[in-house]
Amino acid sequence: MWSNTTITAIYTQEFPYLAVHSNNVIGLFYDSFKLVKEKLQFEVTLMENSQEDNFNSTLDQLKKRNATLALNFHQAMTRDFLNFDLLPINIFFNYFWVVPQARRLRSWDTFYRNFDRPTWLLVLLLLTILSVAKYYLRERDLVLAFLSYYQILLENSNLRTVQIKKTKIRMVISVSLLSFLVLSTSFKTAMVSSFTKRRYEHQISSLEDIVNLNLKCYATEEIKSSYGMSEDYLSGYVANCTTINKKNKEDILMEIALKRSAAMTCRGFEFKFMLEKLYLMGYEKRLIALVPKKVSSDNAFMYFTKGHPLYDRFFTIAGRISNSGISNFLSPFTTWPIRYLCGRLVFLFMWCGGAPGYFPRPPTPTISSPFSFFWTTQHEYNNTQHPWEAHPAWDSNPADLAVVSEECRSSFHHPTVNP
Repeated sequence: MWSNTTITAIYTQEFPYLAVHSNNVIGLFYDSFKLVKEKLQFEVTLMENSQEDNFNSTLDQLKKRNATLALNFHQAMTRDFLNFDLLPINIFFNYFWVVPQARRLRSWDTFYRNFDRPTWLLVLLLLTILSVAKYYLRERDLVLAFLSYYQILLENSNLRTVQIKKTKIRMVISVSLLSFLVLSTSFKTAMVSSFTKRRYEHQISSLEDIVNLNLKCYATEEIKSSYGMSEDYLSGYVANCTTINKKNKEDILMEIALKRSAAMTCRGFEFKFMLEKLYLMGYEKRLIALVPKKVSSDNAFMYFTKGHPLYDRFFTIAGRISNSGISNFLSPFTTWPIRYLCGRLVFLFMWCGGAPGYFPRPPTPTISSPFSFFWTTQHEYNNTQHPWEAHPAWDSNPADLAVVSEECRSSFHHPTVNP
């Protein structure tokens, strides 16, 4: 019934899910969509949305019925369920905080940080009291008295205690040596450690650290709204963050990396591309870090114009795939490294498509999802691993990361699409 039907689909380029190569739209998301298109035999007219606020402008096009569906996937707000028909797909967003990377401390700064403030105050107080006591008892020179006790602190004193005849002075020196015994050992140990071991600033590892450092925060509208439901001070901090959009993302990244005065939320998938971007800009050292604890997880949705009959057909096919067990078969592909994502890996839906095909032997299944109509990668899907550890090809070396990403990007460019 759809063979003579032509629909309009609006899209925005988003590597690697949807990109343009040789005037053709390709990508993980589009390859899966094309299979259903061939099954239902409808024609598609593609319309690229090049506006800066592409998400909201895409929704406006659907509201005005200038397009039937959006090829990009999004997180759904509550109001979207009233205005559009939404199809849940097998892509999950795990959001994390991106913060400045802890820097290596200088030796003198390391030495200073090896003691907390009360310890330094205790050392200074003890030096002062004993110096004043010695000033009145013997030296009559406060500077000389202070330097003498400083030598005792370093266990490098040139005083000859046995030559001192006065019992009172001997008692003062004995008490001083006893008082400085523990402090002296700790003092020297910290000094040696400062020059022999690498020391770093405290790495931000939680939202509490971000709030305590009073960093300027940026968050998506969805995360802000979810935190706005609570009344604690952390939720109030996030609810008042500046909203992230496509236009200000690069400026925010540079503010975090260079000014070290801000933090932002992003998908784990995006973090690797941020590292690559900074490396290609000439920053060889890592300047940003990801807080391991997830901020939120959300499902992605495909948007259809409200009431369009094609939505029911899409939803039916997705249900067939789930019920037939194909979802359990396709999910192992989520363990493949990023370099395999860049090719056009076509999944032959045997049961719903009716086309015979050969399925390569995949790795051992690790994930199961009710919707495998569209495909995702393990670094966004598997909650048991940190995003930066999900693939062997993605290690902590930015140079290796750039090589892997370049393999993916080498054949991609962005000419005008002419479907």
